[in-house]
Amino acid sequence: MKILMFYPGHGLLAEPEPLGLECLAAMVPWCDVHIVDLRFDKESPRQAIERVRPRVVAVTATTMCVYQAQDVLQTAKRIDPEIFTVVGGSHASSWPGDFNLPFVDAIVLGLGEIAFRELIETLSNGGDLGAIQGLVLPDPHTAPHGPPRTTPARPIKCDLDALPFPRRDLT
Repeated sequence: MKILMFYPGHGLLAEPEPLGLECLAAMVPWCDVHIVDLRFDKESPRQAIERVRPRVVAVTATTMCVYQAQDVLQTAKRIDPEIFTVVGGSHASSWPGDFNLPFVDAIVLGLGEIAFRELIETLSNGGDLGAIQGLVLPDPHTAPHGPPRTTPARPIKCDLDALPFPRRDLT
């Protein structure tokens, strides 16, 4: 499965690597994962999506770049409505309602490594996303006005030693 991840740009003085996306990429080693850091990469989201032709577009969202994250997700759906769009990150976890939009298929709440892996496995197998803990699943027929479906919260306990090393080779 091809997955295209985006790290939206922001105006901070420090420019840390997109470590969260590198960690998510490590959780799905059987997938063909690409990361586009919009702060530095020259191609636009449209160009990257057209080049990679992903099955999944994932975006991380902090409060400073929520609108840019929304634009990336909307662009993906405009290019191909069959692309599965997912958002996570601090803003998406704190204010998931900002992503209860017709072009968002899933919102990952909290630490997303395990939930993201389960989401990709479920998409691959045609399973029920509602069985995955820690997701908000907007209703595409009623968003942005209808209530989204929230799955049970994922326990915060996480053995960091059990997680693979980040895929730093992707950035």
